[in-house]
Amino acid sequence: MPAFFILYMEYQKMNKTELRNILANDPEICPDGKFPVSLLGNPEEHFKLKKNLKENRVLSFPLNGSPAMESGYNTCANSTAICRKLCLHFSGITFQFKNKDSARRKRTRAYFINRPIFLKLLKLEIDSAFTRAESLGLDVGFRPNTTTDLIYESVRFDCGESVPEYILNRGGYIYDYTKYTNRHIKKNFPAGYHLTFSYSGDNWSDCIEAHKQGLNVAMPFSSDSKKIFKPAFFLMDGKPVKVIDGDKTDFRPSDEKGVIVGLDYKYNKQLKTTRSDQLRYAIQNQFCIDVENDLRVLA
Repeated sequence: MPAFFILYMEYQKMNKTELRNILANDPEICPDGKFPVSLLGNPEEHFKLKKNLKENRVLSFPLNGSPAMESGYNTCANSTAICRKLCLHFSGITFQFKNKDSARRKRTRAYFINRPIFLKLLKLEIDSAFTRAESLGLDVGFRPNTTTDLIYESVRFDCGESVPEYILNRGGYIYDYTKYTNRHIKKNFPAGYHLTFSYSGDNWSDCIEAHKQGLNVAMPFSSDSKKIFKPAFFLMDGKPVKVIDGDKTDFRPSDEKGVIVGLDYKYNKQLKTTRSDQLRYAIQNQFCIDVENDLRVLA
């Protein structure tokens, strides 16, 4: 029997701890010999995903990787300079950032360096997530690209199903934000994989194209004053498009179709600037829509 087949069969027998230990012992993945306790985050601790429990009765599991080239591997092929600078990855509690960043780099390096083990571990964690949700009488959802933009519909488990197919075929939900305008219209794209296009100020023409192709578009709204609100409509390609409150819940599959998903601007707490200066920079670079002065805003 070939050696690689014997090794493959051994991997199939391993539990989550054993798989994590393989990744932890690879110095390219974990220079300090410590791999994160899990690939998937806790849905009851994530500041946005925990809203899904209350609003939608969905236990939503995030997979936080390292964005753009932060890990040495490109996970956001369509990212731009402004979105890399103001990325959601850098928000959150400052003193926790070092550990958070380290864990995300390790998950991402595991994905690229030892994908068979990464996928075996991910599959086991997905199975555990289903079991947990079922025990609580809840639906289960997954956001594999919480801080990345990887093409998971092209990534397959050893059973032959892609990551989205495996989740959908078990009755779960899977959804993500993306900067790809046409992933969802390609042949064999899983119909139940819900994508929302992500605006970043310098991709307005892509936003229009994605909206025409059937995707909702997520956009941050704020202002230089303390008066913050989401408009009722926003002009896109000369036509008013309804804006919904995207911060009430993170569960995007529940959104109506053909809308703009309005979000509050999330601050990058790693930048050594005041919140006012950062917001002003975001508005000047059109990363964030100024609800008081942008002529496309229809209150």
